[in-house]
Amino acid sequence: MSTPSRSPSPPSDPTPSLLKLFIRTGSLHSPSEFTTPHLPPHIPLYTYPSTTLSDLTLQLASIAPSPLPSPCVGTRLVFRLIFSDTGRGPNQSPRYISKDIGTLVIGASEESDIDGYGDGGKTLDEARYIVGDYVSCAVLPPNEVTGEVVPASAIRGGRLGGGRGGGFADERRDSWGRGRGEFDRGRHGGRGFPEGEWRRGDRLPEVESGSGRGPR
Repeated sequence: MSTPSRSPSPPSDPTPSLLKLFIRTGSLHSPSEFTTPHLPPHIPLYTYPSTTLSDLTLQLASIAPSPLPSPCVGTRLVFRLIFSDTGRGPNQSPRYISKDIGTLVIGASEESDIDGYGDGGKTLDEARYIVGDYVSCAVLPPNEVTGEVVPASAIRGGRLGGGRGGGFADERRDSWGRGRGEFDRGRHGGRGFPEGEWRRGDRLPEVESGSGRGPR
C-alpha cells in the first residue's frame, strides 16, 4: 500500500485522521459493497476537518500513478459519504447509508457556465464526516467525442441524492443534469487549482499546496 498523502494543515487544526477514499470511473460505490469482510480498493489520505473537496482532488492528482485521467482538466468528480447505520441493534447485520456531498470540475472557475461545476470549497466538517466514515468518488472524464464536461447525472447505475439527512443532490436538484456548455478557459477563481489559461485537455502543472482551509 502506498504511503498516505497528507492534506496541508492550518495551525489550529487537530491531529490528522486517516480517510479511506474509494475511486471508480463512471460510477459511485453502493453502500452494500461495504458490508463484506473485504473493502473495495481504496486510497488512504490523511485529512483534517477543514480539508476541502478541492484538497482531496489535489492529493489525488499528486499520487503516482494518479487515479485521475491524464490530462485531467475538465474531469468531473462526484463525492459520496458512506457511513454506518448506528441505529442497528447488536444482533443485526451491519448496514451502511450514503449521502452525496459534492461535485467539482477540475479547472473550472466560478464564472463558468457549467452547472454544478464546483463544491470544491466544501469541507469534510461541513459534510458531517467523522473518523471511520468512507468517501466514494466517481471520476467522469470529458465526453470523448465533443470534449464537453459530463454532467453528474451521467453516473452509471446508482441514484444520486440518496441516504438519510438529505444528499446535496436534493438541495441542488435544479443544477444537476444541465452540465453542458463551454468549458471555462480563464482563471480558476480561487478553488485550489493552478492559475493560468485553461483549455480542455491540458495537463495540470505542478502546484504548491495551499492552506487547506475552505470557506466555512
